[in-house]
Amino acid sequence: MQISEQSVINRHSLSLTGNQLKILACISMFADHAVKAWYVHGMTYTLLSSVLGRIAFPIYCFFITEGFFHTRNSRKYILRILLFGVLSEIQYDIIFYKTAWYPKNQNVLFILACGLLMFVCLSYVESFRSMHIALSWVLRLFIVAGFATAAHYLFLDYRERGILCMAVFYFLRGQQPTSVPALWACLPLNMRHFSNPGSFLSAFPLHFYHGERGAANLKYFFYWFYPLHLLFLLAIQHFVLHVR
Repeated sequence: MQISEQSVINRHSLSLTGNQLKILACISMFADHAVKAWYVHGMTYTLLSSVLGRIAFPIYCFFITEGFFHTRNSRKYILRILLFGVLSEIQYDIIFYKTAWYPKNQNVLFILACGLLMFVCLSYVESFRSMHIALSWVLRLFIVAGFATAAHYLFLDYRERGILCMAVFYFLRGQQPTSVPALWACLPLNMRHFSNPGSFLSAFPLHFYHGERGAANLKYFFYWFYPLHLLFLLAIQHFVLHVR
């Protein structure tokens, strides 16, 4: 009994909750956006954007996948993310493209919503238990390819790479340790000339996730963080940097 209790203590001493991982993702995303919005260059840009800033997206994809399997209403889940995507788009375009409407790249919440819709389609196919396994996999791969194509032509952030990243998390859900699906999910993000090597760092914090959300209910903090942090970056960009 003493050994068992000690192992539980050791396990929890090395654990990260869902809230802690999402806060890490918020810090990572803020660092990436800040150096771009505030025109930071050199080694600081490399460290904050190309390294620290690449951790966020795989963590978000992981929790979007987790959220899909725990939500009671996937339709409301998708609509909620789309709503905050709409609330964020104007400031996103102004910060990064200097216009209130830039149709050739959409903020990250739209690719996450697209991934959720893909999960709905995949789970529908999986609900047919009598379907031959080969046909089932053909349909699932066709769905992934279709959503990847849509993400590319709709100019969603991360394009088809983002969809493939989420698809890997979906198909490898439940694998332990969590770092294993994370490493596989980061491979699609590096399809183009190994352009996001920093994303593999996300596997390290995800390795210590054991399924606990955390004591505080920060659900809407994480939703509101995205549009509000963009407004903050925009305000600094306009009122400070333009005054120089």
